Amino acid sequence: SGYVLQLVMLSTWGDEHYLGLCGLELYDAAGDIIPLTVDRLSASPSSINELPEVSGDPRTVDKLVDGHNSSLDDPAHLWLVPWSPSPVAPPVRLFAHFDTPIMLSLLKIWNYGRTPSRGVSEFQLLLDDLVIFHGFAKQAP
Repeated sequence: SGYVLQLVMLSTWGDEHYLGLCGLELYDAAGDIIPLTVDRLSASPSSINELPEVSGDPRTVDKLVDGHNSSLDDPAHLWLVPWSPSPVAPPVRLFAHFDTPIMLSLLKIWNYGRTPSRGVSEFQLLLDDLVIFHGFAKQAP
């Protein structure tokens, strides 16, 4: 169990400039959804709005918990961030912070479907900075 869940995204399905997701759900040991609200989320980078030439893009981190997880093409329900496959570039990190410890049994990821190559491929899941999973996400259709 732990207080800070971290999703470290290590690669995309081929895009060399952007990385995105559509939705995220967490489940506890009893199989119940762990409530996840935007005030508990943070990301680095937070969105493509961090790029100097971009402002007002709706693909922000709050879209990961808006309940529209199967929206493959609507930017109003997607999250997108700048990405570089360079080994010296920092990975994209998504954090979920909790006031009481959580025991995670399942993570559901809905990958970025507007441009499937931008979806997350390889990732690590950390709980209080301890790696609890390292693997791959399925590419969106």
